[in-house]
Amino acid sequence: MVEFIESSQLIDIYKDDFNFKVYAGPGAGKTYFLIENIKDTIENSQKLKLDANRKILCITYTNVAVNEIKSRLGQYNKNVVVKTIHSFLYEYVIKPYQQQLKILINETFNIHIDDKVRMYPRLEGFGLLSKLKVSDFIGVLQEKYELLVASELSKKKISECVLDISSINHYPFCETDIPSIKRILGMTDADLLKLKTALWEQEGVLDFDEILYFSYILLKRYKFIGYDVQYVFPYILMDEYQDTNPIQNKILQLLCSKNVSVGVVGDKAQSIYGFVNSTYKEFDDFHPNIKDFKTFVIDGNRRSNQNIIYFLNYIRQVDKTLNEQKCLINNNSSKVKFVLCKDRNADLLKKLDVKDIRVLCRRWADAFEYITDIEVEQRKYLKEVHDYYRYVLDRDLTKDFENSNINWINNVNIIISIYKAIRLGNFASILKELAKIFDIDILKLNNRSKGQEFKEIVRFVNLFRKFNEDTIYYDIINSINQFIDQTSLKAFEKLELISDDNELFRDEFHPFLHSLNIRTLKVMFDDVFSEDSKYVTVHKTKGKEYDSVLVNLTPVKDEWLLGGILKVLENPVLFNSEFDNVMEFARIAYVAFSRARNNLFIHLKNTKAELGTLIANLQDYCFKHNIKEAFYEIIDLN
Repeated sequence: MVEFIESSQLIDIYKDDFNFKVYAGPGAGKTYFLIENIKDTIENSQKLKLDANRKILCITYTNVAVNEIKSRLGQYNKNVVVKTIHSFLYEYVIKPYQQQLKILINETFNIHIDDKVRMYPRLEGFGLLSKLKVSDFIGVLQEKYELLVASELSKKKISECVLDISSINHYPFCETDIPSIKRILGMTDADLLKLKTALWEQEGVLDFDEILYFSYILLKRYKFIGYDVQYVFPYILMDEYQDTNPIQNKILQLLCSKNVSVGVVGDKAQSIYGFVNSTYKEFDDFHPNIKDFKTFVIDGNRRSNQNIIYFLNYIRQVDKTLNEQKCLINNNSSKVKFVLCKDRNADLLKKLDVKDIRVLCRRWADAFEYITDIEVEQRKYLKEVHDYYRYVLDRDLTKDFENSNINWINNVNIIISIYKAIRLGNFASILKELAKIFDIDILKLNNRSKGQEFKEIVRFVNLFRKFNEDTIYYDIINSINQFIDQTSLKAFEKLELISDDNELFRDEFHPFLHSLNIRTLKVMFDDVFSEDSKYVTVHKTKGKEYDSVLVNLTPVKDEWLLGGILKVLENPVLFNSEFDNVMEFARIAYVAFSRARNNLFIHLKNTKAELGTLIANLQDYCFKHNIKEAFYEIIDLN
């Protein structure tokens, strides 16, 4: 029996007599629902009142979502633990039961880890080494572990040495296999085991999937661990449950008991993380039989306007388990706009002229054609820099720009910050950036060389004033290093500049980096690889919303079997268990469309004549659902 509710409705979780799941589409107010029911449980639960050590556990998918929930809970935070699944498992399963973990590792892989070593999780966005430098670690591999190929290992290769749990972590779950170590080109099984042994024995670091696997085995083998967790958390709530993978679902099942109330919230139409084995099927299957079970549906949409919601309902229509959404509060009347433009070099954003628009794409590479503040040639250079990091180094440049732990990114940061500060006449900001290059006494008290230092700083500023937006990265860094050679200011070190005679020089990267001009570096720094980027992949928009969105979706690999985004729009189907890796493309499109509050633009590289089937199907949908006026329009820029 399904019960339709509003996001503000309290469902009396504190009564402890049922488990539940909530189907809630985009903009339904899932977070609001969780917050209000958490507060209600804290106010009314006898279990929490009788023992201050007992709390509500709320698991969500990202650190951003964790911070959002914490900020909304306010004074109620003292009664709630809000974590991602990995941080929760480390804190309450791995960290307090290190002895049992080491016994398990020894029994499974014949690796003995000393009692003094503390196992800890790798930091998100970083490699597996944090205690030892790469050179020191390679030395240990050679001397202690007699690994002959150690000298050939890079930091990237070392960080690839993780357990592969895919043999068990698929739908349906299969726990009979023991995970192996992921294959690394040029290394034998014996080499991999030595490297993994060193990482665990010397660093004590666990990859994310290793935390999942060992937590599952610990909870299953040592029942008292589960009992401890169940006592501390008599209420367990899990957000975005459609994004869980099979092993995460099994872990949650191990924590279910008559003494615990468990609830999950999600929207299976937004299941788009198949590449980490997540599947909406786990959400559909969730139905622990330990106590009464309830299913709720929140069918309101508090985000988008009515026309966008009509379009989202059109996309959802085939699967009858997906309810239609209704518009609750947004009175904006803008229609969904199909933008027809086949010209890759058209300045589409300028033609649309929409304030603060976000460009949502399937892949980063597809976003570069919309960056029109720079020349076509510069756009190509920028794409080459991105592609080298994404497809050769397998790194996320957005995270690297946030962390600023790479020399050339630090250089870009310094260049753009000084360039902006000079044009704003902000001397304090100039000094702040210069202090990253020079040990400046003028910033210290009672120094004796203020006059000379001030002259040198002015000389540096005048050097920078000569640069214009067409000055390229190589010339800027080279000029700064020449200044360092000539100045009386004490530099920490020269800025890194990898020339073509350096063994670190890479033909597929450095020529393009060196050719980026200041105009492009500013776009890179402000608009592209920033936390609030104007250009975003759809996967990075989960949990976010924007006033205006332009969507361009190009399939990858097998997704082309669907025939491209126009075919998806003509006959929208979100689920097909036989071809689910392909159908995920349709759900990615759905997630992208649902991010828009008021303005949704869908870029189609088609002619108006090619839209005949789509328009006919949309008209038919409007007729069947008694929609008097079309909720869409066409902007033909061909």
